Amino acid sequence: MSQARAEIEQSPLPVPQVFDEPTMKALQEKVLASVPKGSQDVTLVSEQKDPVTLNGHETYEVTVAYKFYGQDFQISVLYPICRATSCGSALWQRRRTTTRFIKPFVAASFRFAD
Repeated sequence: MSQARAEIEQSPLPVPQVFDEPTMKALQEKVLASVPKGSQDVTLVSEQKDPVTLNGHETYEVTVAYKFYGQDFQISVLYPICRATSCGSALWQRRRTTTRFIKPFVAASFRFAD
């Protein structure tokens, strides 16, 4: 893996999404399952409802740390509630580069959550 990788996804929802306990737990599990196969020390570092508001949308952020081939990595996924779609912005990065990529990641998420 390079220093960082970002991904933005969007898919239609059959019904509007809300950030209730079952939904937040499912999103945590989704992020935990997204770490590369063979990763070690996979840990849920934090989860937070509404760390930022994106264009008036509620958000939910999940951060997971893990080791992969002896290197420390972290994935942060920011889920905004969009009108009729499931949205997500994911940032994978080496842990030592955490602050370097956060601002561009959040800026991209702001443009995406319309």
